[in-house]
Amino acid sequence: MRKRIFAVCSITFLLALCLQCQNIGGVKATIKTTKIGESNIEYVQISGLADATIQKNINEELETFATWPSVNIEDDVNFDAKAKYAILGKKYLAVRSAQSFRSPIQGEQIDSQIFDLETGDFGISADSFIVSVDAISKAFEAGKFVQLQPSEDLDSMGEIMPFLLSLGAFDFYLTENSLGIYIPTPTGVDIEVTSDYVFEAPYSEITDALAPSLKRLLKI
Repeated sequence: MRKRIFAVCSITFLLALCLQCQNIGGVKATIKTTKIGESNIEYVQISGLADATIQKNINEELETFATWPSVNIEDDVNFDAKAKYAILGKKYLAVRSAQSFRSPIQGEQIDSQIFDLETGDFGISADSFIVSVDAISKAFEAGKFVQLQPSEDLDSMGEIMPFLLSLGAFDFYLTENSLGIYIPTPTGVDIEVTSDYVFEAPYSEITDALAPSLKRLLKI
């Protein structure tokens, strides 16, 4: 497939294709865009599944997942949503939406979802992928997780973050190479309104926290 692409496409087109699509085992994911009011939204769509019904259901849920803020918050709230995804072992599609709110509120939020490409199931529980929140907390204390947002230092939050993690008080997302965790801004923290704390750690640095099935899937 890659040789054929090089044969018929310019380098510029190939780079754009690599950024917007992923094709694993015949399953292709593509980022689409839509606009609702003043909000610009990216969402993922898939093709190439053997079961057309499962593919249709997943695509419908993917669009709903990406656009839900536009129908669940006030009409005058504007935001941009950037979509990212990873196809893991031909088994799971992991997607996340990074939402940047512009007005009248400000801040950065993350939402994530994982789809089983074989069954069409979504909303899969964290314990299917993470077997030890204590290991997550210890990895955080050991500096294995890199803070992606907000740009401000944790300050006093740095002291209670391991405690929150040990309680499982976080959501997560999966990438090709790392586990991401995100925590809503606690009340009283003086940063941009609604911003989430977001961290990532390479899978290789947190193997004690990962479910055996996920490690087999990732071949680690």
